[in-house]
Amino acid sequence: MNSLVSIIIPIYNAELTLRTCLDSILNQSFHDIEVICIDDSSQDKTLDILHAYGANDSRIKILLNEKNSGPSIARNIGLEVASGRYVCFCDADDAYPVKGIQSLYNAIEKSNSCDICFGNIAFYDIGLKNFIPYPSLTAALQITGLQQIHPQKCSSLWLPYFYQRALFRRKFLKSNNIFFPNLRCGEDPTFLATALCLSNDVVVIPTTSYYYRTQNKIKIGDNIKLNDHLKHIHLVFKTFQSHGWTRQAILYVLFSVEQLLSIPFLSSFSSRQRKQIFLSLDILLEKVTHDFDCSPYFDSTKTLQRYKMARKGLLPFFFYKLKSKLLN
Repeated sequence: MNSLVSIIIPIYNAELTLRTCLDSILNQSFHDIEVICIDDSSQDKTLDILHAYGANDSRIKILLNEKNSGPSIARNIGLEVASGRYVCFCDADDAYPVKGIQSLYNAIEKSNSCDICFGNIAFYDIGLKNFIPYPSLTAALQITGLQQIHPQKCSSLWLPYFYQRALFRRKFLKSNNIFFPNLRCGEDPTFLATALCLSNDVVVIPTTSYYYRTQNKIKIGDNIKLNDHLKHIHLVFKTFQSHGWTRQAILYVLFSVEQLLSIPFLSSFSSRQRKQIFLSLDILLEKVTHDFDCSPYFDSTKTLQRYKMARKGLLPFFFYKLKSKLLN
């Protein structure tokens, strides 16, 4: 008999956090699960940990990638073998609250027709001990009430972030051929943007369904990840535009610009890479309305002012930010 929920975990060199992740899943109040663990050719003790847990709990399924292929390929492998009515995704350094899966399952079952159920995500420090407030840029993603709604009308879903807080109807993903693109960075917003555009009504609940460690999970300083990060912004924009989600398409471009506008972030790249970033964003900015209202997320006018200064170089941008800080 198939499980009701398939939990897919791509894993690479996660020996320090994997036990906490698996414990949180196996101790869920909702028991009818299969835990699909895809080891992406780890070089540490990850596989030993998986085998030890698998020997004690038959709900764990272990799949092996002979070559490190990245989380997108691993998640897609998990989707191919998943048998649950619903699927969700967990990172090996994160965890679930005890009733996380139960709350999502109950809500989507009551809806009958919804393709996705979204809860809230809670941010914690690297030890998963101290709660951290939502980053200001994504604070509007918090869900404040229970409702069944078309996702295009729900401002908490206008940015395709935090797919980990969601439970997806597997039949919906399969029938629409929704998989993760083969990217090393930015694959999850691209996946979620597609799912949002193709879904009918969704359920949103104000319950915390996922614990997220706020460490620097993705470093995009190398060329492959940088190329993929920039590529994903174009893909998300194209996905939203092609489905008539114009507001969300523009918002994502301006949000991506806002994300990049920090001295530490820009200084982590070479001058050639910074030029590549600006050229890629310039192409997108030519396609969007610059006086677009990005509330409740951020002020796009200030974002574009900062972007203009950042294009002049790190030093002018530094003094511009310093002057702005002193004036405020």
